[in-house]
Amino acid sequence: GPLAHRDVKPGNVLLESSMEQVGGLRAVLMDFGSCRPARISVNDRAGALRVQERAARECTAPFRAPELFDTPSRCDIDERVDVWSLGCLLFAGDAGGRSPFEDAMGQTGGSLALAVLSGKVTWPEPAGREKNDDEDARAPVRDVVAFLLQKDWRERPTARDAVTRIETWLERMT
Repeated sequence: GPLAHRDVKPGNVLLESSMEQVGGLRAVLMDFGSCRPARISVNDRAGALRVQERAARECTAPFRAPELFDTPSRCDIDERVDVWSLGCLLFAGDAGGRSPFEDAMGQTGGSLALAVLSGKVTWPEPAGREKNDDEDARAPVRDVVAFLLQKDWRERPTARDAVTRIETWLERMT
């Protein structure tokens, strides 16, 4: 069956030179130590706690999907945990390496888990005169991130849908 990386974050992506890629760079995902079968059926509270405990050990918190912070007692976890993390990664690429939820911690009493569970994404504002020019350039990445960061995993796009949306976005950039 499909696998989930479960620790997609800036530190696990290597950028290498590539003449075939737009912009001359290719992103390569690394560190598959947390990789597991993507699909997990949770049938009781004990199973939910096992999922949460493993995620706490293996998944970097600012890029961890909400269902790995607060796993329902009856649910099916799947590869959409990586779709969430990809959304956080794309946000970080536009926000100096920080996930969408690190700055929101101040609004949740310092709790990263509550910030993630809120699903509220706040983009940092560009400084000074760059603001208006930047907003138009940043709109497509913001749309993609919003598409990927659906708080409810049942509403979140599949990996295939995420790839399609990102490819469309990249084609428009060229």
